[in-house]
Amino acid sequence: MNRVALSRLFNDWAHRNRIFLIVASFLLILGYTLALVTITPNYGFVVRWTPDGILEVLHPLPDSPAEGLLQSGDRIVAIDGRAVVRSPWHFAFPPGRDRYEYTVLRGGQRLQMEIPVTGYPFYVVRRRLMAGLVSLAAWLVGSLVLLFATRDNRPALRVGWITLALAVSLALSEASIYGLPLAWFLAEPVMPTLAVAFAGLALVPGRQGVSGAIAWLLRSLYAVAVLLGGLLALDVLVFYPMGTSLHRYAGVYMYLASLVFIALCLLLNPVLLLWRWWTMPISSSREQIRLLFIMTLAAVTPLALL
Repeated sequence: MNRVALSRLFNDWAHRNRIFLIVASFLLILGYTLALVTITPNYGFVVRWTPDGILEVLHPLPDSPAEGLLQSGDRIVAIDGRAVVRSPWHFAFPPGRDRYEYTVLRGGQRLQMEIPVTGYPFYVVRRRLMAGLVSLAAWLVGSLVLLFATRDNRPALRVGWITLALAVSLALSEASIYGLPLAWFLAEPVMPTLAVAFAGLALVPGRQGVSGAIAWLLRSLYAVAVLLGGLLALDVLVFYPMGTSLHRYAGVYMYLASLVFIALCLLLNPVLLLWRWWTMPISSSREQIRLLFIMTLAAVTPLALL
């Protein structure tokens, strides 16, 4: 079975089950977004994962119990006696606690401290819900496209599915930062590929005018995206549990490389649309490109503000 036949088979299946998939994606976005302000504790400080998979404190939140105890640059090596390892399988901060005991490395010293959990001030709620709200807006656009697209309108179906998948991945990517189980699997490894697919949407209207060089560029980007996704998975699933990372061997932080790649692909979409609009003769496809360019700017702008 060739690629065209497989694509048609998938479109037929997806079109038949689009209501189920739309509802399932909505529940995923809503569930993980609400989890960020319900079961995920507000532990009172901002953290990041270092290239070597260490949980590092960026800064304590103002007026929180962590203020005056934790400092910027502190490395949390254990929570409640359990070693901290970046993992997609379990919560980084186990839920349901009113306080946590931290083992912290600071300037060569190993410190123990107990910090109570606080409530959710408005600015914390706003920050945690922002990605989810943007995701729901993208989900709405993708859902409307899918609901009104006919089975034979493959370009519209493609736009709808890619938009829907990006919406889910964005919400789960935010959830994975806070260590919600399984969110990482549905976000980080696939985001580079989805970003390339988003860039490829610029070629949907009037596809017959696309040069071979542009098609080759997209195929190359897909190859890089799959490689990046595989390396991200390798780092988190294999190297981090071993206490090491690809960063130590290659000198490249895979997560940062993925973010740069995704940003470039998102920017490539409006660039390609603008180039095609400029070089294409006046036609219905040219008008479609103009509308898609406006929609793309509307979609990318909230992402840039996150």
